[in-house]
Amino acid sequence: FTIPIDWEVLDIENTSTLKGRIGWQGLTTKEYLNKGNFYLITGTDFKNGRIYWDNCHYVEKERYQQDNNIQIKEKDVLITKDGTIGKVALIDKFPSHPATLNSGVFVLRPIENSYLPEYMYHYLKSYFFKSFINDIKAGSTIAHLYQKDFNKFQFICPPTIEEQNQIAEILSTVDDAIEKTAAIIEESRQLKKGLMQKLFTEGIGHTRFKETKIGKIPETWETVKLKEYTKIIMGQSPSSSDCNDEIRGLPFFQGNGEFGSKYPIAKHWTTNPTKIAQPDDILMSVRAPVGEFNISNCICCIGRGLCAIRPSVQIDLYFTYYCLKR
Repeated sequence: FTIPIDWEVLDIENTSTLKGRIGWQGLTTKEYLNKGNFYLITGTDFKNGRIYWDNCHYVEKERYQQDNNIQIKEKDVLITKDGTIGKVALIDKFPSHPATLNSGVFVLRPIENSYLPEYMYHYLKSYFFKSFINDIKAGSTIAHLYQKDFNKFQFICPPTIEEQNQIAEILSTVDDAIEKTAAIIEESRQLKKGLMQKLFTEGIGHTRFKETKIGKIPETWETVKLKEYTKIIMGQSPSSSDCNDEIRGLPFFQGNGEFGSKYPIAKHWTTNPTKIAQPDDILMSVRAPVGEFNISNCICCIGRGLCAIRPSVQIDLYFTYYCLKR
């Protein structure tokens, strides 16, 4: 690809200080405190590009003071180097308590304003850094981001802080919009969950109720077993030699990894299907995570991670689907 003629390709080693808690300091989980005056940031505290301070543990003052290189400042960029490597967070404002890092997190700072931290934060969230991390994970059975490897990471950088800031502001605006939309979706999801619970136990307009094994329901309703009104087909995976990614044969769904918001999305196909699901069968994951649901929108093969639930003509498909999901 091409870049503007005045832009540069730089690397971490020559533009940044990269620090982490070093091994000889020997901080153990036994020293993690539930209360205190000095935050300890770990890889599990990263959330949507920020640190979730309410989730943080604490350490004693001596542990905080032990290494001033990892005492957190505003505009620090943090990157996880153990476990789920490559998660990124920006310290956009100083927390209520001083903070330090555990051994699983790097702190990245520019040398002499070599770049804007907000620009680097967004760059590390981009495809370029994700591709870099994927290459590292592909070459190792244990995922770890070593400092010597991270130092080699190259990034594209506009020559002026002003242009970097403009890019960072645009991307931050998009992030804010995504976050607000996600909050609305989650609020709607919780509203729907509550509404489903009410509708499936109280119905509409009923005034008389009775107690059952599964709780109070309208007096005219009855409880039935799923098998009385449906046929359940357990999945069975075909031989891998009969599977392909070239749209030959029937779509093959292995588990909830292919589930969409309501209907599954085909990624694999098979020319020798074993167990068949029909359109309008309800697909349920039977391996972790158990109990995820989709509706089949085609004739397909289902693997051992799924079962198909086929409602009879006596029961409505979508009533059954939402009842199972509640």
